[in-house]
Amino acid sequence: GQRAVVTGAMMHHALQCREPDWSTIFCWDPALAAQSRRRFLNSVADTDTVILPVHFPSPTAGRIEADGGRFRYHFRR
Repeated sequence: GQRAVVTGAMMHHALQCREPDWSTIFCWDPALAAQSRRRFLNSVADTDTVILPVHFPSPTAGRIEADGGRFRYHFRR
């Protein structure tokens, strides 16, 4: 009954939750990547959705919390 999302390469670091407009060298279209990241973060913030980012350090699973125009990533222990 829970929802989980594997983010793939959408986010490479938890800092991209605080700064969704920051892209890495792997984003071939940084503006579109930032737009997609922000839309995703808005859709899962403050929900019970478990996020499974493949590039974050272990433990990767966590949840997103809205914080004004930014977001916070909370790693699950």
